[in-house]
Amino acid sequence: MKKRLLTVGDSFTYGDELTELHHAWPYRLADLLDYEVVNLGESGIGNTKIMRNAVVETISQPYDLV
Repeated sequence: MKKRLLTVGDSFTYGDELTELHHAWPYRLADLLDYEVVNLGESGIGNTKIMRNAVVETISQPYDLV
């Protein structure tokens, strides 16, 4: 079973301006580490909601790297 990577962030994390979302940095990092990625990046999100998403997600699911 692959280890799990959680990423949270804004449009850069989401991959907004990319033609293929799997080219965004969370997917590239996961490929390098051989991890499964859950990308919670969102366009136009603020820091408060980013933190809330990280806390809620890590309480409900186990991750090896956040």
